[in-house]
Amino acid sequence: MPGTPFHGSRIFRTGRSDGSLRAIGAVPPQVDSETSPGAQDIERDAGRARRTHVAMPQERVSIITATYNRAAVLARAIDSVVRQDYSFWELLIVDDGSTDETQELLRGYKDERITVLTHSENRGVSAAKNTGLDHMSGEWFTFLDSDDEAVPHALSEMLAVVEMHPDVDAVTCNCLDSVTREFTGFGLDQEGYVDARAVANAGGEYWGITRTRLLGRLRFNERISGGEAAVWLKISARAVRYYIDRGLRVYHREGADRVSRQSRERQNTTHLLMARDDEYLSLLKELAPERHAEAVFRTVVAAVDSGERATAWRFLRRYDGSVAKRVFLLSACAFGRPWLAVVRMIRARLARP
Repeated sequence: MPGTPFHGSRIFRTGRSDGSLRAIGAVPPQVDSETSPGAQDIERDAGRARRTHVAMPQERVSIITATYNRAAVLARAIDSVVRQDYSFWELLIVDDGSTDETQELLRGYKDERITVLTHSENRGVSAAKNTGLDHMSGEWFTFLDSDDEAVPHALSEMLAVVEMHPDVDAVTCNCLDSVTREFTGFGLDQEGYVDARAVANAGGEYWGITRTRLLGRLRFNERISGGEAAVWLKISARAVRYYIDRGLRVYHREGADRVSRQSRERQNTTHLLMARDDEYLSLLKELAPERHAEAVFRTVVAAVDSGERATAWRFLRRYDGSVAKRVFLLSACAFGRPWLAVVRMIRARLARP
């Protein structure tokens, strides 16, 4: 996929004559190059039953890692990619304006398969991921969080599925909790082809690779924090997806990095912006009716809370969930923010020990 210019950003170049966006890479001497203890345990405990003696298709996998002030854990993610037993990959690290030692860490990597793209200021995770999407060149792509890690055979196992099932253009696997070593995704448990409905109703943390052609011009809405579900649902609706029931990514949740609390105002903005995506809501209603009802419910509450009464009434007409929640929404639309404030106060008092 050709790169596109982006403002307020910087790209490290290595003086290559073709001007390509290659940058700093390889394992720095100060970083332990061995698999982390968590990944070692998972390798031993998973009983991975790997697919062997399969000719790997030589197609590049673009791995995008967005990071912001995570120098303390970023090397773990990078090293897990460098250790892959499938070598035809590119790693695009998007530094979203970090102010810690991230740049110093990245300068220690010399692997030409690693590209560093730098935003001059923090623009948010959606913008960082979009930058990676705009500059990737692989036939497949995936995202790897900057505090997680891929097990050494992750890419080869997923591509082995493609070798055996050439019609597949999206491969999904589970993730393993770094603390409990249990699967983090739930809802998919039978290995094989899965349709969009099954994916839309699954929950928790999954991972996988996707054919780049499925992405097309789709990008994440940079005004929405954590609103990636719309893009993935649209991709799932047109993908031939295969699920392998094993954990190929280690999901780290033992640090404070995973804690994210949005203000109510920001949550309201997210719900209202998501509700403007008619294609997303239409697919959600078709594939996951209960989640559609919940999304509409939150939209109505957000609209009332934001003083957008007309929007609230409009989405109330689209609500198709329980009668009790419909009555709640009707009351909210009729009496507005003061009524919501009273409800929240009562709930807070009832929650006290």
